Amino acid sequence: MSKLVRSQELGFLFSGFIYRPEFSFESFLPQIEQVWGKILFHSPEWDFSSQTDYYEKEMGQDLRRVFTVFDRVISPIDLVEAKLQSRRWEQHLSNDNGRLVNIDPGYISPNKIILASTKNHYHRIYLDKGIYLELTLAYYHGDWQKLEWTYPDFYHLYRTWFRQIRNDILKGLRKLQAN
Repeated sequence: MSKLVRSQELGFLFSGFIYRPEFSFESFLPQIEQVWGKILFHSPEWDFSSQTDYYEKEMGQDLRRVFTVFDRVISPIDLVEAKLQSRRWEQHLSNDNGRLVNIDPGYISPNKIILASTKNHYHRIYLDKGIYLELTLAYYHGDWQKLEWTYPDFYHLYRTWFRQIRNDILKGLRKLQAN
């Protein structure tokens, strides 16, 4: 019988943020860093509304999206608390017109990008406390590959940025192994 050990699956905590134009993302950064750690990488801002109208009814039009990668290495179980924290922030930052920001934490490792969700679906794995995990992109054949359920914007719009982040993460891991 094999010995049970804490997960050896590790990755860097990251989060996607979809927000209304009036939301001051930059002023929210110190609060995020206080809980999730120093930001290692910060994506450009993308026009999320041009990709989908999924959040339009709740959050309005002209939504923006950014990603941040933190200096915190986590295992999959740590995404339970990260997702619960993101929901507390979303609730705290809501107003009479709904959410100002949607926060989707996950982790990125050299071979996968995982997102945490509160929504069950056939391709999501239940973790704990109402939180599910979804493999969003997988790295094989030399690049990030989409899956049947991958959000189109993850593959078509953000894949290049995630490719660079993967390369930077691998360089950092090699430096750590050399020391």
